[in-house]
Amino acid sequence: MATVSRALNNKPRTSSKTREKIRALAERLGYQPNAVARMLSCEKTDTIGVVFRQMTSGFYASVMTGIDLEAYTQGYHVLITISKGSDPEHGKAQALARGMRVDGLIILDATFTEKALTRLKASGRPMVVIQRVLDDPQVSSVAPDNVGGARTAVRHLLSLGYRDVLLVAGSPDAEDASLRMDGCRQAFDEAGLDARNMPCISGRYSAVEALKAFRAYRAEHPLPRAIFAFNDDMALAIMKELRVTGVKVPQQVAVVGFDDIDAAEFM
Repeated sequence: MATVSRALNNKPRTSSKTREKIRALAERLGYQPNAVARMLSCEKTDTIGVVFRQMTSGFYASVMTGIDLEAYTQGYHVLITISKGSDPEHGKAQALARGMRVDGLIILDATFTEKALTRLKASGRPMVVIQRVLDDPQVSSVAPDNVGGARTAVRHLLSLGYRDVLLVAGSPDAEDASLRMDGCRQAFDEAGLDARNMPCISGRYSAVEALKAFRAYRAEHPLPRAIFAFNDDMALAIMKELRVTGVKVPQQVAVVGFDDIDAAEFM
């Protein structure tokens, strides 16, 4: 039995001739290895855990598509959990890391606290955090240039002569939202404008929340000449609202988003 196991798992101490015979017999009999038994014997699940805060945004869908494609290419499965921002202790991520359920974790939740990350590191699983830059040798991180991207977007609007720019901010507890706000302030400061006077509403990175906040703002204020939304989903929702209510985009109100999701080409 040990010889069969070594042959099917390409282990040493088995001659190539024996290995070929065993594999040919296994194929003829339609043998499929028991994944659970393999996991127990190898202490490996061939599964990557992915933690998202939400999946309502086209950005998350694009990221998930890339993760799934690469995981499949490398022979891994993907296990997804959604924190929905209602899990302050991030227990779902902890559950994935415990009990050998995953070999590693990818986290796309900008609200993850240092305490939560420290607890996850104790599991010994490798981790990659997306949308944050961490100075931690134990955790890899990947993030866009949130400050530079937001600064470039607002600079563009200001260069076109717009001064009444409404900001549609992200989640107040998300690090990337704070960084994008910093970029907006830098662009205003560079233009000699008082960043403290920037009109701003909170869309919480949600099309629904952004639309609700925009309608409330519009009921109390005149239309801005330009809008910078901190993600494309919020920008698209507001653009639709403007057009449905007879406002021409960009002739009457210019709109810029952040993320460059697939749907952005229709903006």
